[in-house]
Amino acid sequence: MTESIEGKSAIETGPRGRARFALKLASFSAIQLVLFAGVEIRLAQIPNPYSIKRARLESSPGTKILLLGSSHVLGGLNPDELGLPAINLAGYSQDLYYDSQLVLREIDRLPSLQCVVLGLSYFSLEYDMEASCEEWRSCYYRRYFGIPHRHLVNEFDLRNYSLFFLYGPDLARQILLTGNDPGFSALVQSNGWAENPVPVDPNAAVSDGAARLAAHHGLMREDNLGRNLAVLDELLDVLHRREIQVVLVTTPVHRSYSTEFDPQRESRFRGAVRHLQARYGAHYFDFSNDARFDARDFYNSDHLNRDGATKLSRLFGRELQEMVNDRTMPSWSSRNRPKSF
Repeated sequence: MTESIEGKSAIETGPRGRARFALKLASFSAIQLVLFAGVEIRLAQIPNPYSIKRARLESSPGTKILLLGSSHVLGGLNPDELGLPAINLAGYSQDLYYDSQLVLREIDRLPSLQCVVLGLSYFSLEYDMEASCEEWRSCYYRRYFGIPHRHLVNEFDLRNYSLFFLYGPDLARQILLTGNDPGFSALVQSNGWAENPVPVDPNAAVSDGAARLAAHHGLMREDNLGRNLAVLDELLDVLHRREIQVVLVTTPVHRSYSTEFDPQRESRFRGAVRHLQARYGAHYFDFSNDARFDARDFYNSDHLNRDGATKLSRLFGRELQEMVNDRTMPSWSSRNRPKSF
């Protein structure tokens, strides 16, 4: 009996047994790959802010205005209120590298492009998204716009190639098991704008200025300034050669936020803006301390709500229409040129 068992074991572990095991393993792996591919296909059918903006770009070759920047522009400028064909390509935590890459990679698809609006916030010039807790967002740009990572090491991130890992296993399983739409498409309008709700208590909403600025200070590094200016120099050189107008804009912030500015950081920011104005003739619309905006216009201390965005978009839109129609670049600061809304 012992010899019989040992003989059978020898057969199973011989060439024939190993072949059967390899076949079973291959079959199991193939089934897993098919299932995983099905998961990826299902997740790819769900729109998100990046795929929505990608689709809008592909369907809007007549776009004249591109809006770039962080969430301040994302929620602060509604293309439908500008009076010109525009797309809002700003994004949550989007930095200047991704602003620049979006324009450079899409410019040939937009033959009617006349103006690029670049949002500059207090922290923008000293911020690097991939060196922050928001680095995961870079995988969306890699997937939907083909933008290489700013830092090469991130090219090896599995989230670049799998929505299951990009969304996270928990959310992916929830989508697959329940079949429910997670509502990503509600985060932005089809024109790329993200609507921030109007708070019930405006004064309470803007009371977070010190805390929000402290968080932004934690993201700022002085050594990022030179690298970001180099990125802007490359972008503005290309736009200048193509005779595409460049407009810099800083959206309104509440005084609970702006009164906490660090003087040295603000001085570096202002100096960088002057450099861009002097070198490229870029004109700067500074709404940061515009008296026409009060607590009722804000979602929090540094983001406009829906009503504030409508107000800003209409004000800014009138200026853009003049520039695009007249091909002139009037220079003014909203702080010095108050107008009624």
